[in-house]
Amino acid sequence: MGFIKPIASIKRLSVSVMLAPDLPLCAIGDEKRLMQTILNISGNAVKFTKEGHITLVASIVKADSLREFRTPEFHPTASDEHFYLKVQVKDTGCGVSPQDLPHVFTKFAHPQSGGNRGFNGSGLGLAICKRFVSLMGGHIWIDSEGTGRGCTATFVIKLGVCDNTNTYQQQLIMKCI
Repeated sequence: MGFIKPIASIKRLSVSVMLAPDLPLCAIGDEKRLMQTILNISGNAVKFTKEGHITLVASIVKADSLREFRTPEFHPTASDEHFYLKVQVKDTGCGVSPQDLPHVFTKFAHPQSGGNRGFNGSGLGLAICKRFVSLMGGHIWIDSEGTGRGCTATFVIKLGVCDNTNTYQQQLIMKCI
């Protein structure tokens, strides 16, 4: 999150990171896609938040707990060789209206209502995030109680368990967050 803190501090937004104590120090995965996904989502949080705070929460979740009604196409499986990383970026920004929520991951989508009008962008950031998360064996979604009420972007990805004795493997999670 160090990459968004300078912009957030200019806007006088507080930024906090909460890492679950059971997060492994290293994991096997696509560092560039993970970093870009976190950057795009947290960048949106800064962009659409005028005042308040942004919080990033990272934790491990069990495959069984990931089955939910919103994601019938997402079929996580338990294994000793991988785990699921859940990342949430919560903000106190302008939120997303219920009619715009289904379209936030569509290419070139721009909100049609609410307090997020007037923000420039290509409309590709969240579409790219969705593609990257899918390629990493995961799922992404956004929750908002409506305009003016902030937003929570959540994604879950599958990462390989690394052998802590192998010094070649990178500290993927800690480098990205």
